[in-house]
Amino acid sequence: NPSSSNEFEIWRSTNGGTTWTMVPGASIPNPTSGEFGLVNVYDKFGTSNLWFGTNKGRVLHSSDGGVTWSAATLNAGNSVSDVAFYDAMNGLAMTYVGTSTVSDVYQTTDGGATWNLLPGVSSAADYGRNDICGIPGTSWFASCGAGTGNYLLSFSSDNGLTWNNWGSTNI
Repeated sequence: NPSSSNEFEIWRSTNGGTTWTMVPGASIPNPTSGEFGLVNVYDKFGTSNLWFGTNKGRVLHSSDGGVTWSAATLNAGNSVSDVAFYDAMNGLAMTYVGTSTVSDVYQTTDGGATWNLLPGVSSAADYGRNDICGIPGTSWFASCGAGTGNYLLSFSSDNGLTWNNWGSTNI
């Protein structure tokens, strides 16, 4: 939000959305040059943990319901295209470069403080390169594809290291 000294503009509600209060810029890491949050690139776990991705390869996280935020960089040259958690600590993030098919998948086991690249996952035959989600109540992730040669629904039971096609065809 350039009108507020180039700060991210985050609002929070504590009464179901009846009223909203802007989070002070001092409670949010400053954006890098030209950085912004991306539409529909977020996840929530429980009542306290929130994450969102940016066009500069960062994931911002709040563990206190949006009162304070931290940021971790996955790859500053990529945009984060999806973030998914199955609990407060274990998550995956997908990134991409522009409109290309060049992408990467990252894993965190500490709530998003640090992220590790999972080499080869984004090109694995059984990984759906369109969307990921954590499956509540399990330690699994699901992914779905939506492109030539990638029409599938798959799952991972090992924090995104390997993916298994659920037997789907042409979805």
